[in-house]
Amino acid sequence: MAVTGIHHLLVETHNWGKSAKFWQELGWTLAEDHGTSGKLVPPAGGPYIWLNEVPQAKTPVVDVYFDLEPDGFAPRSPVQVIDALAATHWGTRLMTVRDPDGRVVRLQAT
Repeated sequence: MAVTGIHHLLVETHNWGKSAKFWQELGWTLAEDHGTSGKLVPPAGGPYIWLNEVPQAKTPVVDVYFDLEPDGFAPRSPVQVIDALAATHWGTRLMTVRDPDGRVVRLQAT
């Protein structure tokens, strides 16, 4: 089995309010508002954005979470597995890998 598509983007920010407004001005709809995090959905469907405020001391990142069919998935070189497929606190299973250029990629089985 393998990756089947993009599930969502995790976008970290130092200012939840400004960032939420930015995405809304681009046409995204705020579907969940948790005060310093939330879900924004695109106008035409597709992967959503999970926007999350982080402390000033942390550099904000953008992570792409890909959908994964986990049964029998055992990546080989050049995929470097950082974290094996494991349960998350939000009810999925997550694997973290590194691409040949050193970028971290998240593979999520829902």
